[in-house]
Amino acid sequence: MLGLGKSIGGGRLSSTSPAGFLRTIRVGLRAAGRIAIMEIPPFVVAGFLTALLAASCSLDAFEEMDVRVEIPALPPSWDGLGDIDLLLTWHEGGGPARHAPVEAGETISIALPRGVRSAVFAEARHRGRPLRPAGAIWPDGLLSESSPAEAPRLELRWFDGWTASVFEILDEVGAASGTDYDRLGAEARTRLSDPWQVDIHRVAADLFDGDFRSDSLGTADPIPVTLPAGGPWFSESPLAEAPVAADGCWLTALPPGSHRFVSRDFELSVAVPGEGEAAIFVRKPYDR
Repeated sequence: MLGLGKSIGGGRLSSTSPAGFLRTIRVGLRAAGRIAIMEIPPFVVAGFLTALLAASCSLDAFEEMDVRVEIPALPPSWDGLGDIDLLLTWHEGGGPARHAPVEAGETISIALPRGVRSAVFAEARHRGRPLRPAGAIWPDGLLSESSPAEAPRLELRWFDGWTASVFEILDEVGAASGTDYDRLGAEARTRLSDPWQVDIHRVAADLFDGDFRSDSLGTADPIPVTLPAGGPWFSESPLAEAPVAADGCWLTALPPGSHRFVSRDFELSVAVPGEGEAAIFVRKPYDR
């Protein structure tokens, strides 16, 4: 398997651009004049058939319908942070992204294309800086108790923001139809309390390559990390446990990888290696 940072056909793979990473792989295979044959996991095949059926049931794939989108309440892990704004983001009829400011707990009506999967997000921002979003995949996330006489209801959830983000990465390169996202989300829930601790770029790349295994959703054992004074600190993930105050500092435990925290005035980037001490970088959010 090709790794991030390698060149294919003159292109550069960027670990900060998952869509660019996947797109470059596809271009590289075409440029090499090869046809890749791979074994596809069963639930990937199931996802493809589900998407194909949904598309075939629509006379007009881009015909739109009104949908009531339910915005979740802010998560308890961000209590005390303040200055959090939510921006609803979605696509209408395959066009560019649409945006609308929303309030936590409200319901808003938007138009979504029939029979075409798309991601809907409530993007959270603290003083203009992005936090992890709530989300859902349309039409997979429709609430079953929706009345036939009413517009269908799509509930955005904080956990499902991770699943919808995996979908969006694959959708940008035309590879979203081959995955059963309901099962992916269910597998993540059984293994993880906070899926954002797993490298979402790696998950998307493994799904694209047909190499994804559900047991790869686990994380290494977390290690103790001491965050500096200047808190309280809040994880960018709405599902993370809050750091605990101790002797002027803040204690948490993190698995290897990159993590981000914010306070009212500062931002932390924390790099946790497989061995050794974590590296912590502090900056004011509005310093450029």
